[in-house]
Amino acid sequence: MDRYLSHRERLLTSSRPLPDFEAVGSDGPWLHLADGRRIFDGSSGLLCANVGQGSPAVFSRIEKQFSRYTFGGAAVVHPHIQLELMDRLCQAVGRPEDSVALTTCGSLGVEVAVGLARNIVRVRDGKQRGEILTSDLSYHGNSVFTLGVAGNQVRNPRPEDRCGLGPSFPAPYPPTHGHAHEGHGCDACAGEVARAIDSRGAENVAAVLIEPVNGTTGGAFVPPRAATCAGCRRFAGSR
Repeated sequence: MDRYLSHRERLLTSSRPLPDFEAVGSDGPWLHLADGRRIFDGSSGLLCANVGQGSPAVFSRIEKQFSRYTFGGAAVVHPHIQLELMDRLCQAVGRPEDSVALTTCGSLGVEVAVGLARNIVRVRDGKQRGEILTSDLSYHGNSVFTLGVAGNQVRNPRPEDRCGLGPSFPAPYPPTHGHAHEGHGCDACAGEVARAIDSRGAENVAAVLIEPVNGTTGGAFVPPRAATCAGCRRFAGSR
């Protein structure tokens, strides 16, 4: 056990102030411990998408693919599963004709999205847009770029390590910025984003990164509903 603990301390990505517990089994959202207790697994979205423990449907797909081949790049073998996932993702968001870039983690997904945004706006209007705007309460990944552009700078406290990046506007979640969303909503959230764009020059801004529901850095803050935030509707329609 002592040897295990010394090894455990070397696993930097797993360091945390909470005590370890050993799970001996699992079922759906529950982790089962050796002493008979069970713990609800609420880690969905933390490093991976938690679809439930011991899912027969997931196991069936893994078993089917394993018997075919365990790895095959899309540039080498016909990407049946990737194409199926692409179609299902596009249907889920109501944009069946969109193109999709599949990545292996969230940090890489954000970096690919930023690269695509910059290329698209430059090809579309010929302007050298490159600025990426974020809020002062945000988490977009753990790479050098995504740590630099994030608002939660506790993880990256040295300004010289941020590559000249950083947050540009207050977080658009009512509990964090003090603007009262009364009646039909207010213009505050959209107005702050618009001012950030204007301050940089719209011709220089490629994209704005906003978490639909803030999690890691805030604790499940939810933005105002589009149906009730008139300011956000006007902002979305004018940009």
